[in-house]
Amino acid sequence: MRKLIIAIAALCIATAAYAGDADASRRYDAASVRASRFFKYQEWQSALAMYEVMLDLRPDDVASYYHAIFTCGMLGNDDEQMRFFERTQKQGIALDSIFSGVKSISFASGEGREYEKLLLLVRDRQPWLSRGINVYLLEYYDFRHNARGVIEIAESMLSDTPESLQLAHILARAYIMENRTDDALRCYRYILTHQPDDYEALLNSGIFYYTALSSASDPAQRADYAALAQTYLFDAWRICPTPHVADILGKLSQR
Repeated sequence: MRKLIIAIAALCIATAAYAGDADASRRYDAASVRASRFFKYQEWQSALAMYEVMLDLRPDDVASYYHAIFTCGMLGNDDEQMRFFERTQKQGIALDSIFSGVKSISFASGEGREYEKLLLLVRDRQPWLSRGINVYLLEYYDFRHNARGVIEIAESMLSDTPESLQLAHILARAYIMENRTDDALRCYRYILTHQPDDYEALLNSGIFYYTALSSASDPAQRADYAALAQTYLFDAWRICPTPHVADILGKLSQR
């Protein structure tokens, strides 16, 4: 008899728990539908209230976090944005999951600046994450062809990791966009010191010196530029013998 009573009690508890779970699931689904509608029509404050409800019901819901963080950004509320961000940290949610989610929403909404603002905010409020945040910022600035942003981040990162030739390449391209030819050539010389057969560094260095020939007035300087262009471009041609490089080498040999 005692065993029967225990079994019935356990069944009642399980039934109550199931009913509670079902009710929570219905409330979550209802809030999700409303949040999507509010978000679509840019009713940011109402959308945020629904994300609060959803996260109270499911504290580990990654998508609700990055939607809430983006929404706070659209409301211009940095403190609330950081409150949600810190909640993700307490839940042990990976930074990449949050940043990737906000980036995706920002780009899809035509509000790419919100992604950048979040990265800058987190870097400012949690400086111990600066190194990792800078990687995301560099990727964003490089994608947006923001040369000045790339230079600011990449120069700092390269001083910490001078062995990174990928960083040197990114920095060189940014210098080119800013017409800082001497700095770009410095990067390419650095790359070639560590990797003499780097095709991009050889090709771009050769093209720079070949192009500079037309503006050099001093005969000795022209001779130096022609020799450097020929050296770099010949090494590039040996790695990848394209007709374009062969044509330039032909013109140089006729000088």
